[in-house]
Amino acid sequence: MNRTRSEIIDSLFNHAKNCNLDAIHYRLIEEAVYSNDWDFMHDYDGCTAVAELHHDFYVFDCFVHDFHWKTGRGGKVSDKIFLEMMLRRGLGKYIAYKRYYGVRLAWALKYKNQHKKKGNVRELTEYMSIFKAIRKIK
Repeated sequence: MNRTRSEIIDSLFNHAKNCNLDAIHYRLIEEAVYSNDWDFMHDYDGCTAVAELHHDFYVFDCFVHDFHWKTGRGGKVSDKIFLEMMLRRGLGKYIAYKRYYGVRLAWALKYKNQHKKKGNVRELTEYMSIFKAIRKIK
């Protein structure tokens, strides 16, 4: 199904409204939606290696995580945000942690070095930095 940019944005925020999110989570979604660092209409590919069969393709936790990874901001903070957002949207702990450890492993074994080689390593966004400070991530 082809949807417009505004339909996708509405879908992301409507889905987020039904979950137990803090203001920081909404800001992280907004950063991903309105960033000039990527074009989500072409760059977003869903939860990579995971089929989201029971949800809309535009799931906010996967969307934000894709934004971080594809714009060179992947790593521990991005993965912690991903975990927290999965749990907040009601994904079971077993599945959420399984995905979290999967992305941590993928980052360590493959993506970290790929991004470094390509020079695609950027500073954390404003709200990633705030999340890191609030959650005391080292």
